[in-house]
Amino acid sequence: MKIIKQLEHKRKVLYTREFDDAKNPNSGRGYSFDCDENGEVFEFNKNAFQCFLDCLQGKLCVIDKGLKKNETFYSSPAIGQCDCGREVELYNALDNFCDCGECYNSSGQRVIPSSDCDDQGNPYESEF
Repeated sequence: MKIIKQLEHKRKVLYTREFDDAKNPNSGRGYSFDCDENGEVFEFNKNAFQCFLDCLQGKLCVIDKGLKKNETFYSSPAIGQCDCGREVELYNALDNFCDCGECYNSSGQRVIPSSDCDDQGNPYESEF
């Protein structure tokens, strides 16, 4: 197998503008609005944006908690080209199957499927 796209480790940053329920602080019953890094809330939904304005204007009993930064980290799997020419996404550590039936690990090495191996990774002995 030829690796045509390497595994990538990615970081995604999202921001929200947070408001807490003033009657029950820290209860998780507040409001959260998606926004940019400057706290500008996106107007993706008319009703949600009106709720945001109500929070700002004091029409709802809330505490403004300000801007919250949320970071997530994830991996984008490698992609390999099987000997048959098809692309295979290598998302699983052990078993990544090509439509032709070949199985590869996440490094692109051809392997025996884990379902055909014991708990130690040793292939079951064939009866043939």
